[in-house]
Amino acid sequence: MTPTWKCCIAGLYVVVLTIAGCRSTPRPQPDIMMRDDEAAMEDEILRHLPAGTPIEEAERFMAANGFKCSREVDSQDGAPYLFCDIQRPTTWPVSRRWMITMKYDEEKVTSVRVKTGLIGP
Repeated sequence: MTPTWKCCIAGLYVVVLTIAGCRSTPRPQPDIMMRDDEAAMEDEILRHLPAGTPIEEAERFMAANGFKCSREVDSQDGAPYLFCDIQRPTTWPVSRRWMITMKYDEEKVTSVRVKTGLIGP
């Protein structure tokens, strides 16, 4: 084999390994599309975190999307829930706030509720 062919085969080998490596790399999680409508936002979250999703996974996903989350307990019925909150500017001096409540049982998401509204003078 000539040196030119050895270089071509070595180059092809590198390309194949690179492509194989890219295919095995996990895809990043898609971002949540922020919706102004509460029902549409609930649907958006459930699209990423359907009922049955482990609550730890839901908490990581929401934090990765900029939400500040904390685990809480309902004072009425003692049920645990994950509360996630985010605020984003709209038009100065107004911003929009989203408050997400994810109830869970046995460490799995059971329901999602969204409240959103504008904040400003």
